[in-house]
Amino acid sequence: MAQHPTSETAGLWSPGHRALTIGLVLTITLVASEALAVSTIMPIVADDLAGGDRTLYGWVFSSFVLASLIGIALAFTIGILLSIRADRRDPDAARHRLERAEAMRQGSEFDREREPAAP
Repeated sequence: MAQHPTSETAGLWSPGHRALTIGLVLTITLVASEALAVSTIMPIVADDLAGGDRTLYGWVFSSFVLASLIGIALAFTIGILLSIRADRRDPDAARHRLERAEAMRQGSEFDREREPAAP
């Protein structure tokens, strides 16, 4: 029996997904503008660091990317720790979240089975 979408799962701007959608759009916008600002100012920073020699130009970009990766890893770790802490306080919510994840996994397997084989 197929499930029909409800108002909660109808789309990205439905009440159940609106906050997540806005958060993701804002995050991507902020990261893109940060990368644009960094790439704009990099020639000046590289000149200041090396005294006019651009040999450190690549290192400056690499350090920006490395700092971004470290920030992502820390945010992920903090999110996992907060999730574990929340699961201890409300085990029913944790079980419900795992059931939804399992249903999503099974749904994706069902979709793969329905796809026609490539010629």
